[in-house]
Amino acid sequence: MGYPDKVVVPGSFDCGMLCIIILSSFFGQMLLNHSFQIQNAAKGSSINCTQVYMSAINSLVSALLLTGNRVTMQLQVLHAAR
Repeated sequence: MGYPDKVVVPGSFDCGMLCIIILSSFFGQMLLNHSFQIQNAAKGSSINCTQVYMSAINSLVSALLLTGNRVTMQLQVLHAAR
């Protein structure tokens, strides 16, 4: 395997999974934007701060579960955010 590797055209399963990710991300952003519009500024900023912590924890857990590797960079980011 050399670098860069040859281009691979995704199959139908991969395209379907990509479409599911795209649609769920789009609707999630729409719901998040709507919730920011109906909340007051103080609660909205606390939600946004919590979102940063939760996304870092989510990426750490998913990387550990999916790959089985230790992710030290994510731990450093979580420690630096405190």
